[in-house]
Amino acid sequence: MIAVGGASLADHWNGSSAQAAIASGAFSHVVFQGYSVEPLTQPAVFEDYALRFGGAATDAGAVPVYFETWARVAGDAVYNQPWSGGSPAAMQNGIFAEYKKAAATCKGLLVKVGEAWRITLRDHPSIVLHDTDGSHPTAAGTLLAVYTFYTTLTKHDVPKTAAVPLGVPPAEASALRDVADAIAR
Repeated sequence: MIAVGGASLADHWNGSSAQAAIASGAFSHVVFQGYSVEPLTQPAVFEDYALRFGGAATDAGAVPVYFETWARVAGDAVYNQPWSGGSPAAMQNGIFAEYKKAAATCKGLLVKVGEAWRITLRDHPSIVLHDTDGSHPTAAGTLLAVYTFYTTLTKHDVPKTAAVPLGVPPAEASALRDVADAIAR
């Protein structure tokens, strides 16, 4: 895995070993994710590098996989920025649109983690997905991402016997599993 916290796709393309690793042909799938708000703050740059990475993956015989991120918690100061759209719903709409466009253009997979978060926050508001910083995930938020990846990549529902991390009550894990199963269909 090649990951640098807070790095843009351009940073990864220009300043890491990502291109060489992809070109090695050692992967069946290659997952791409820019920093959380990159698709909104730099949409043209995000699109350019998302397509570069998608093309590199395809050229190496791998499936490009785009990890759609999620909006910040309601009330976050980021919503004072014009590019955010002013609300979690608008922010999520923008993030989703950019990742969907990249995945469609490169004929890749879109792992709709942000959409799974949106549904969970709407239908299960007692489940806390955002950590205290309002951006990063709690254990439940991470589990939802894992479940969404599983259902997208395998085309199967998450097994009811799947392990659940400490701190996530079984009822919450069940609700998250149901959301992930539904979002990937």
